[in-house]
Amino acid sequence: MKKLIFAAFITLMVAGCSQTEKKDDTTKQNGDAVTNKGDDMKAMYEANLAAYKNQITAFEKEDLNAWAATIADNAVWLSPAYGDTITTKAHWVESIKNTMDNNSNLHLTNAQFLPGVDSATQKP
Repeated sequence: MKKLIFAAFITLMVAGCSQTEKKDDTTKQNGDAVTNKGDDMKAMYEANLAAYKNQITAFEKEDLNAWAATIADNAVWLSPAYGDTITTKAHWVESIKNTMDNNSNLHLTNAQFLPGVDSATQKP
């Protein structure tokens, strides 16, 4: 009986520890690779990163119009101020203007823009 339980335990351990093969994200059409999700995700990350860097640069230069151009018109903003319930882009721009007026030389230092956990697929 002990041998049977031990054999079942070993079998479960081996089955539980086996690695599954990772699927390739490349789709094939007529034998040729058409698209790769990893490349699409990387391209989207690069585009988003460029837009974000433009937003940071506009903020550091205190160019309110350039900063506002990086925000969608239908963006919903939740103010950190207690009791503030206005969620429009215009209110957000007004808040950023107040920040720019009341502070000078705000700069992002030592910026590290991370694409995600898996640098190959850009997936979190």
